[in-house]
Amino acid sequence: MEVGSKVWAKEGSVKFQQWMKYKVMDMEKIEVTGKESRLHMKFTLQSIENNEELILSSFSEPGLQEEFEYVKLMNSSDEDPSSIENLITLNHLHEPAILGCLEARFNQNAVYTCTGPILIAVNPFKNLGMYTNDSVLQYRERGELLANSPDAIVRPLPPHVFQIADSAYRNMVRDSESTNNAANQSILVSGESGAGKTETTKFIMRYLADITKVEHECDNHADTESFSIEQQVLQSNPILESFGNARTLRNDNSSRFGKFIEILFSSTMRSQHHGDDSGSGSGSGSVSMRQYQICGAAVRTYLLEKVRLVHQATGERNYHCFYELIKGSSDEERIRLGLYPLVDEELLSTPTKESISHDILNGFMETKSKSSSSVSSQKMLEAFRYVGRSECFSRRDGVADDEQYQILRTAMRVLQFTFDEQEKIMNIIAGILHLGNIEFAGQDPTSSGTPQSQSAPQTPPPRHGSVASGSSAEGSCVASWTLHHLHYFAQLTGLDPVNVEKSLCEKQIKTRIDSYVKLQNVNEAEGLRDALSKALYGALFDWLVSRINDAIGEHSTRINVESDANGDSASNSYIGVLDIFGFESFQHNSFEQLCINYCNETLQQHFNQFVFIHEQSLYQMEEISWDFIAFPNNDKVLSMLEDRKVGVFAICDDMGRFAYSTSSTLLNKFCEICGNAGPGGNQRIEQKSGILPIFSCSASQKVKNIFTIDHYAGPVS
Repeated sequence: MEVGSKVWAKEGSVKFQQWMKYKVMDMEKIEVTGKESRLHMKFTLQSIENNEELILSSFSEPGLQEEFEYVKLMNSSDEDPSSIENLITLNHLHEPAILGCLEARFNQNAVYTCTGPILIAVNPFKNLGMYTNDSVLQYRERGELLANSPDAIVRPLPPHVFQIADSAYRNMVRDSESTNNAANQSILVSGESGAGKTETTKFIMRYLADITKVEHECDNHADTESFSIEQQVLQSNPILESFGNARTLRNDNSSRFGKFIEILFSSTMRSQHHGDDSGSGSGSGSVSMRQYQICGAAVRTYLLEKVRLVHQATGERNYHCFYELIKGSSDEERIRLGLYPLVDEELLSTPTKESISHDILNGFMETKSKSSSSVSSQKMLEAFRYVGRSECFSRRDGVADDEQYQILRTAMRVLQFTFDEQEKIMNIIAGILHLGNIEFAGQDPTSSGTPQSQSAPQTPPPRHGSVASGSSAEGSCVASWTLHHLHYFAQLTGLDPVNVEKSLCEKQIKTRIDSYVKLQNVNEAEGLRDALSKALYGALFDWLVSRINDAIGEHSTRINVESDANGDSASNSYIGVLDIFGFESFQHNSFEQLCINYCNETLQQHFNQFVFIHEQSLYQMEEISWDFIAFPNNDKVLSMLEDRKVGVFAICDDMGRFAYSTSSTLLNKFCEICGNAGPGGNQRIEQKSGILPIFSCSASQKVKNIFTIDHYAGPVS
């Protein structure tokens, strides 16, 4: 760097300052005192855009005397970076060069950019017509040509997600044929919320399904199933999205769970016979060809965000399936599931469990359905606590919930869900809505266990309110104005309403000698209600994943059996697609955010090892001139979280075994171990914002049971 150089610069003291283009007019070295080994320089800069002058000082990057924190050399291509398709061609690879290139390409509707084997995608939030059948054919033909003739001169195609999918497929085929064994590939899809991870995963699956479908159609393969396996694999997406995705503040179709999809391929050896024209047979022979096709898939899921079921921030929604059911179901289905709201006057005339029957409630529902024109879907949503409190009922991406409900039911039919299975799934969804509306009233512990709901009507609180009186007193029962919700929940889940009430309002404690029943107060009963809702929804989601795997995974076994019976050698490979949460930091972060961010820390470590450590060691081994890149090392954060004896998760397990553990005692243990003597104790992470502790808990935070962990992407409390 010298006077006259063109640079990117920003004022380091200004948060979120944009990088701007400047020309260096003067440079002056500043003397550094103490143990600071970095170079300190004062720059006089002139804006290339408006000739304004900027004077700033900056330290050099750690270990690099020619790279400065707030002043970066421009590349010759930075004047027009939109033509740069691969960032590794840049002479200076740093933050402003990367951001400038991505922005310029995005403005030209080029949303994909490569950096070596990594594809960077910027979500355009609009349809650019990049995913047509013609695009699939272009990347497929290019992949086949390069696979058959590696030295062939092929017209380059722009970076695309199809290129990544095709590369994984060709690598799998090449490795399988070279080793004559199964060879697997994996694609990692990561990014922040709203970056387009879910859509990217679907594009990858669609491409793989399309290119293998073309291959087996050319082979005149007759599918005996009513739906092809490719169709079934793709139709798993609407089901997983309906039950696992939700609208958040940043994304209308955010995946609230992680998934690893193994797309299974069968490869069988088939002989093609050739003979000479003379008919003598002396020149006859055969050539063995390996044929590939999708034979099934397996879905693994983890970290479903169950807390969303009972609480959503303002402007966010619960899982899509609740809104799709209410908006897309027929009047007959709404009556059966009890989705029409009933007013309090209709219910107070039948205040006890004995006087409420399914026929009576169905009569109320039928009356409501006849005047359904006056009962909008929003009114029905507002009537249920789990979907009404956030006051957010629709999607902003133009997707209609009622249409998605029909797509969901079609997907279930394609995956061979029986009518009875579909009906039971909808029963559980509606049952959870009713369970969330069950409220509790305080009960006098001297009343010999007679529920207050069987004696006299109570005055209902405001909509979605909680019962304040008696909330801390011992004993509770289901409030009379919500008995119909108790009845519907029990009816739809096949349970006895009396037993449901007991399970919510009583807790059985067993000792070595005896067992006894402890009455739950209103607050405790509400906690049990929400815990039951989360457990029920989690069990439903796990069952759906298992059911999907049963439908799309059985083909692998069937094809292998047939191949072995015919005497052909068969091997199964898979291409795995990992769709993971992005790093999360909300106003209120729960244990689920800690798990999600831990997962991202682990993936970041893998990324560092793959991109930096592996590549740099390869350059060194091949004696290529290379300046080693300094990058943040997050090993200490991972050690503090996952240490099996004194890590954060181990402490949670240990404290959970004690009967009287509280949030305060857990936090005290964190401070005692992680703040001092543990694997993360007293350790610091060097970042551009300074030397920060991995674990911290100020006095004001401790009062509120809050602590902070400094992740690679920033601190989260």
